[in-house]
Amino acid sequence: MNSLLTTISDPVTRRALLRMTAATGLTTSAFTIFHSSPVFAVGGNNAMPALLASDATPSTGSDLAGTPLGNQIAWFVDVINGGGATLTEDDIAAHFAPTFLAALPPAQIIGQIQAIAAGYGALTLDGVTRPPTETQAVALVTAAVGFQLAIPITVEEAAPNRITGINIDPVPSADGVPIPSVSGSDGGNQAMTPLVDIGERRLYRTDTGTGDPTVILEAGLTDSAAPWSGVIPAIAAFTRVVSYDRPNTIAGASDPAPAPRTAAEVVADLHALLDSAAVPGPYVLVGHSVGGLFVRLFASTYPDEVAGLVLVDTSHEDQDVRRQALVSPELFAAEQQAVHQNSEGIDLDACFDQVREARAAKPLPSMPLIVLSGAQDEPAMFPAGWPMDVEAQLHDELQNDLASLVPGGRRVVAENSGHYVQQTQPDLVVESIRAVVEAVRDPSTWATPADGTPVS
Repeated sequence: MNSLLTTISDPVTRRALLRMTAATGLTTSAFTIFHSSPVFAVGGNNAMPALLASDATPSTGSDLAGTPLGNQIAWFVDVINGGGATLTEDDIAAHFAPTFLAALPPAQIIGQIQAIAAGYGALTLDGVTRPPTETQAVALVTAAVGFQLAIPITVEEAAPNRITGINIDPVPSADGVPIPSVSGSDGGNQAMTPLVDIGERRLYRTDTGTGDPTVILEAGLTDSAAPWSGVIPAIAAFTRVVSYDRPNTIAGASDPAPAPRTAAEVVADLHALLDSAAVPGPYVLVGHSVGGLFVRLFASTYPDEVAGLVLVDTSHEDQDVRRQALVSPELFAAEQQAVHQNSEGIDLDACFDQVREARAAKPLPSMPLIVLSGAQDEPAMFPAGWPMDVEAQLHDELQNDLASLVPGGRRVVAENSGHYVQQTQPDLVVESIRAVVEAVRDPSTWATPADGTPVS
């Protein structure tokens, strides 16, 4: 699989194309293919009016049947179940938008579809994890290997409604109970809520469970809330939990926003969302990857509203500076291009600067903090030739530094996970969140264990 990665010309697609291990193990994170357009528009025509209510509230997944969006989901599942053996480049061109194919040629898409089929086996379409809109949905499928997958997908607004973006995210349930589909049900633990007006734009969010403090989930770069699907029901069993889609994320249901965007703008959006949706603090903020930068800046900006933090294999503001000293200028430039040309339009340099400045000017107040770090190398996320042994040492040092942000911060190592710990060890993510929530409720429960000690 890695040989395919090195031949892809588009750096964004190459970096995120394969986030899975060999077919039998499936022990790291997700397989991802996507079009690298800076913005995915939501809505905009009347081709599928049944999918949107008059107040722009997404409707139930049962309305997908027979629609262009539903047809593309069904086609994708069918070709996976057929092993991709009979797919032709003409078939791919008929179902994927030209902008997608400019980043990933049809022959390589066929190869990746065949890899998915070999890795996961036949897929059963269960429905959707949340209500769809005209142009996007997060399909929920059960794979033959025994767990569920979320498939965020976006299509063109106009006919022929070809696929413009698609992810495959393993979302094994943290509590062992299958994730409920909203199709033909009340949505189970996935609250069906309208888009929240924050002024000039609207943001999509789910809000479920009861109790204080409220857990807020912040996803990684280009991700909608979909990768959190497997942990939300387990968190909702012991407290209130809110997830949301940042603008411009893959298959996100929120209104798009102008790019480039910075961490400060993400924080302003989230604060406006919580205010408009009447979600009172205190909050336990949970950030994955670059989402860790965002929740840290939120905590620095609104310290009185944040009671705890869980950082899930999160980015560090000094990672680029440190990496530059470790590799050749050419290799570093290749890595930078792959990350900084992201489809969400996040200006990472500006984000690093903002978090660095906030750390110096407004150190985080004392609060329960768990830094949950993946231990498995993921060479597919770096250019060919990247020194993974040196990268692993740097990752360890930076994750330890994050744990030192507040006195008594804990570092927990997810030994069987790479970057997407919530997809490979979801129970460990939930137990980390539970430990921080309980510490907020009763500070006497918080004690600093030895480095790396599991929280469960």
